[in-house]
Amino acid sequence: MFEKYSAFCCIIITLFLSGCRHRPYYAHISKFPDQSTRATCAVRFDSDQCDRTKEPMCQEPLVAPVEMKRKFNELSFMELQRILDYTKATENKEIAVKAVQHMIPLCNDQIRLEKLRIEIADLYFDLGKLEQAEKLYKEFVALYPNSPHTEYALYKEILCRYYDILSCDRDQTITQETLVLTQRYLSHSEVYKQYITDVQSIEKHCYNRLFEHELSIFDFYINKGNYKAAQKRLDAIKTKFDKRLIEQEQTILVAEIELAKLQKDTALVALKEAELIEKFPQTKSSIVAQAKKTYVTLF
Repeated sequence: MFEKYSAFCCIIITLFLSGCRHRPYYAHISKFPDQSTRATCAVRFDSDQCDRTKEPMCQEPLVAPVEMKRKFNELSFMELQRILDYTKATENKEIAVKAVQHMIPLCNDQIRLEKLRIEIADLYFDLGKLEQAEKLYKEFVALYPNSPHTEYALYKEILCRYYDILSCDRDQTITQETLVLTQRYLSHSEVYKQYITDVQSIEKHCYNRLFEHELSIFDFYINKGNYKAAQKRLDAIKTKFDKRLIEQEQTILVAEIELAKLQKDTALVALKEAELIEKFPQTKSSIVAQAKKTYVTLF
């Protein structure tokens, strides 16, 4: 009886081992924060046919360099580089700025130093610290006038100024400064081509903003009933506005017609309306409609 039972057990064990020989098993990547994460990141292996060329379904999370626990002014360039790589991967721009600040004085490679200067300016720009970013872009342009990155630095300097422009009823100093930068960029149009469309658009917007500012002063005098001051402001606008912006000329003509009407100068009204229709035929219907409205009001 015992011999039969032993033989039966041997058969069962043999079958079990033969089944295990081809059964795959699973290995889990360790060091994950919780069991659920660990379960989703299982890497499947086969005992007979293991393809080690395939990447795992997900990678181990980034681990902060041990150097981050030390004072940055005690670290070497390579240690700071590891911190920079980690902070860039984790989008920690504040610490990345700190790392680059300490890397710059330690850098002996001029090509690498040039890239670090652009990198720290970009980090400040991304953080919304436009004043610091603009200063660094300006310094880069001065230090590396012939660098392949100079066009980019000048373009970003323009953006830093442009994003600070105030509304048309406020001081327009920043608008004027932005125009100086756009003209500097466009003066190198035979070389600077990558951002030329954006810079031209910014320049046009700046001219329009200055025009709106002047027009807001004109409107202020009109509302105060000071037509003499309004006329002086309009005369100044006519000498300042950029003839490339045709829509401004149309607005000036409309303003002249409005002022002439308020001063009851019918001859000037007729003259300016005829000039407006000649230069901008599409305005004829609106002028006729306005004339009919005035006629109905008077009679």
